Amino acid sequence: MSHFSKELLLAIITILLLPSVQAEQTFPVEPEGEWYVLDAADVLDNRTEMQMSSELSDIRNRTNTLVRVVTIESMADYGVDEGREYFMGDGGYARQMFQHYNMEGNEEKALLITFSEQDRKFRFVMPDHEVPNQQRSGDVYENEVKPYLAADNWQVGTWMAIDNAEYIIEDVPMVPVYATLAVILIPLMISIALVYFSYMRMKPHKNDGKEARKASLRITQEMAKARGMKVMEHLDKKESGTFQMEFLNQLNTVLEAQDYRKELIDIREAMSCCQEICNWFNWRRFVN
Repeated sequence: MSHFSKELLLAIITILLLPSVQAEQTFPVEPEGEWYVLDAADVLDNRTEMQMSSELSDIRNRTNTLVRVVTIESMADYGVDEGREYFMGDGGYARQMFQHYNMEGNEEKALLITFSEQDRKFRFVMPDHEVPNQQRSGDVYENEVKPYLAADNWQVGTWMAIDNAEYIIEDVPMVPVYATLAVILIPLMISIALVYFSYMRMKPHKNDGKEARKASLRITQEMAKARGMKVMEHLDKKESGTFQMEFLNQLNTVLEAQDYRKELIDIREAMSCCQEICNWFNWRRFVN
């Protein structure tokens, strides 16, 4: 094989192998010394960058939390070709950047404010913070940062993120579980108690219906019967008219004493019934 043929074959093999070779994923070069802002996307002027660094240093002194800003123009500039969403994942480029700059797993908590301009992705990276703090970061992005990024004003959007960083990372009061249960259960128990007592107060009124009338009628009948029997026993030898009047008077005394006239009992029917009893008794006396 000639020398030319060997070179041609080597070139063909190299071309065939090129698609399988991927560029190594890298990150913006970290500044020397203590730093807070790394503007690899070049969206901040020098004065703004200095002001942001000063503000982030003050936040660190007040909150004992390291807050940094890192901007890039595109993930493709650093060997990333997985797509724009790769920036946002839990193991994506932003999270790897957080780890690359040694911000994760330290005694001092940290927050990374970062975005990729061309990929149009922005993220607060804060894995060491509690869920309520992470929820706050989402609210800040939607309400304060996103409107400026949508207008391509990345500098003001970054400022808004910095201005709200202290609010995001401050301690959120945690409500104990038992307090939460108390808030839920106490109103429920009060409601059940009110329903129960209302039911118990209404219960006597329910008994004022048929059951009350039946009970009242039974009591009246039994007492009238007993009293009537005594009257018959003591007045057996009296004249019919006298007997009849005294029997009816005795029955009226029973009804008035028990105040059954207030109940739904027809007294006239009871009196008529007693009249018939008296007539029968007088007839019995006459026959005897």
